[in-house]
Amino acid sequence: MMKKISPFLLILCLLFACKKDETGDATTSLNGKWSTGGYHFEWYDASGIVVSRGVADAIKTYWTFEKSQMTLSYDFRSDVITSGYKVVNKGTEKHLLIDNASIAVQTEWKIKSQTDQQIKISTKITDPALITLLPFRTAVSGVKTIYLVREK
Repeated sequence: MMKKISPFLLILCLLFACKKDETGDATTSLNGKWSTGGYHFEWYDASGIVVSRGVADAIKTYWTFEKSQMTLSYDFRSDVITSGYKVVNKGTEKHLLIDNASIAVQTEWKIKSQTDQQIKISTKITDPALITLLPFRTAVSGVKTIYLVREK
């Protein structure tokens, strides 16, 4: 009887022991203080064709991640915005989910690339109020990319 149960228990233990942590490593790797290094915008028409691109110097902001909380602060303002956040895996992609839209308007950001010193995050924009272009261009969506650099 014990010989029949042992292989079953071994397989059961292996299944539960190999569970992957979906947020731990990614969230931990964001810990610390980051500053904005710039923004990049692309605007698309209804056919998905790029109608405009732009690069902007960033108003210096500081994104500080600690455990499951983050803060956003500025060089020129004394107020600080606080939010919960988490990093989740969606298939092969990592996404930064921010609880408070006051941090960066959009609450879901795709982590496009990340090293120890730089993070590139992007989000899709579909809200017409956020889509601003020259009058002769017609955009229906856009992508905003933020470049973050680790502070020393």
